[in-house]
Amino acid sequence: MREALTVTEAVSKTTLSRATLYRLMREGRIEFTQIGRRRIIFADSIEALFADSAGGCR
Repeated sequence: MREALTVTEAVSKTTLSRATLYRLMREGRIEFTQIGRRRIIFADSIEALFADSAGGCR
């Protein structure tokens, strides 16, 4: 089973703001599902986002 985080949990575990997380979800860069009004973010998609951005830094 995949680890899932609420937006609030994702904010506390990363350096990203709520606004940034919502923008990344809108852009399709973070995988999530919606249950009612609540968005559940898959932790591995956040890890992949950071891995991709770290790979581009030199």
